[in-house]
Amino acid sequence: STHPWWPEICALTVYKATLDNPTIKRVALIASDSSSGRQGNAWAKMGAQAAGAQAVYEDYYPLDIVDWHPMLSKALAAKPDLIWLCEMGVVFTGPVMEVAKELGYKGKWACWNWNVEKTAERVPLDYVQGAYACMTDYNDAAIAGDRLAWLWSEYQKRWPGEWQADAAASFLVFNAWEAGVKAANSVEPKKV
Repeated sequence: STHPWWPEICALTVYKATLDNPTIKRVALIASDSSSGRQGNAWAKMGAQAAGAQAVYEDYYPLDIVDWHPMLSKALAAKPDLIWLCEMGVVFTGPVMEVAKELGYKGKWACWNWNVEKTAERVPLDYVQGAYACMTDYNDAAIAGDRLAWLWSEYQKRWPGEWQADAAASFLVFNAWEAGVKAANSVEPKKV
């Protein structure tokens, strides 16, 4: 990934999901079969461990995957409380969740990339209520640690009042940004 803090964000997302939900003790890690997918999963595993959970399943999907049943059947056999989807393209999240729901998964979700509309085409949105996305709370040193809080602080010093493109990694932030663009009839950050 091009983000200098990419791996830490993966760790923080899983860490925060686990801290916020004390019943999460078992995490399944699913990522693209790529160097960034493997790196993201390695850090997500550390985030889970730091919060007192364990990675019970880890696998990597080929980018041409069509049938999610075999992978998700194996993942769910490990009885995860949280499924982490790393380097998951927005076209995959809906199909993955649809298969997981079909197979009876009722746990929490955390993902690098969400698209509400694409997900809603496959599963009811209440199925993913409370899901976690990357790039959340990285300005909070208590959650993100000093390095990420420093990065956010430095960004704000250099470009005060400006938004950053990486905010789109969180679907909630992206939806807010989209509404701002429509309301401002502009993509200029200060107008939005």
